[in-house]
Amino acid sequence: MNIMVHAISTSMGGAKRHLDNLVHTLKEERDENNYFIVINNRYDCSWDSERTKALKVPAKYSNGPLRIYFDNYHINRMIKEYDIDVLISFANFGPFKAACRHILFEMNALYFCETVRKMLNSRQHIDFALKRFLIKASGIGSDLIVTPSQSLKNQLIESLGFSEEKIAVLHHAIEQNFNKTDKAIFQRTGENTVFLYPSHLARHKGVHILLDALIEIKKQAPSLPFEIVCTFERSDSPAYYDELMKKIEYYKLDRYIKFIGSVKQNEINSLYASCDYMIYTTLCESFGFSMIEAKAFRLPSLCSDIPINREIAKRSAKYYEAENPSALAKSIIEFVTQKPKDFDFDDELLNWDWVKYTDALRNLIKRVAT
Repeated sequence: MNIMVHAISTSMGGAKRHLDNLVHTLKEERDENNYFIVINNRYDCSWDSERTKALKVPAKYSNGPLRIYFDNYHINRMIKEYDIDVLISFANFGPFKAACRHILFEMNALYFCETVRKMLNSRQHIDFALKRFLIKASGIGSDLIVTPSQSLKNQLIESLGFSEEKIAVLHHAIEQNFNKTDKAIFQRTGENTVFLYPSHLARHKGVHILLDALIEIKKQAPSLPFEIVCTFERSDSPAYYDELMKKIEYYKLDRYIKFIGSVKQNEINSLYASCDYMIYTTLCESFGFSMIEAKAFRLPSLCSDIPINREIAKRSAKYYEAENPSALAKSIIEFVTQKPKDFDFDDELLNWDWVKYTDALRNLIKRVAT
């Protein structure tokens, strides 16, 4: 079969990681299918092989009205041009009615999260409402919707009214290279307890709540020996980054928290190995690769108490009331002073590699193609 993967809007974070790993696995695995991956021309990749071919299109089609036009005209034109049997849309929405069988991957929980909605300005509210409309229209016209978590599946059912049978859950896979030794990019100092927050920066990651918790800790226990290392990059969210830095400077929180910039995936291992705990203050998440990585390193986590974190982290984490800086401050103090030990890191997801993921994806393709 000829399979087209529509991923024109993919650019960063978990979506890019997912796409890169999937395509590289497809290249290496024996497969009777041919894959055509539609991406924007700013995406850096070397995917062309006997069975995988990158189709680069102008980035201007990635969003806005041109995206709707691209999905409903150009995608269907390309389906006919390349004789496509099944379209897989990794771009959260796609054509309202594809010219072939259609699997729609919905991988962005932000559009359905009430907590995130409260952060939006008027223009963003309109944008999110339009995205939800496009997702619903694409979902109605698709043969199958796939989400990376049960939590997101539940949100789609509650928000858009899709049936249980319409949606399949396919957890993201993880790389099996956690024992790899790489260069140290963070040096511990003194006897501090070190927390790691491995994520790109966005407002829904709850870093402003983390800073409010640090302000409380500074008042309650100013000499508490800990620090938080964050892989945040200004380019991810310049306005939010500057807002956070001003707050850190004003309240003199730099002794507690460090922004070290983004870290390549093949360098992240040394960070996990160098830290005592992971902290994850996110207010909304579609999957949460970091929670799986922390499990692989047997690194206990402190997570906001939201359904997706419970689903993925399970008993490898302790939880605090999300959006509550006082509860977070109390939990950080407990981690540093009491060093909790009763965590369980065993999880079937740790063995869920990209080969198994692509096998499961092929089964979904066969399911809609027959």
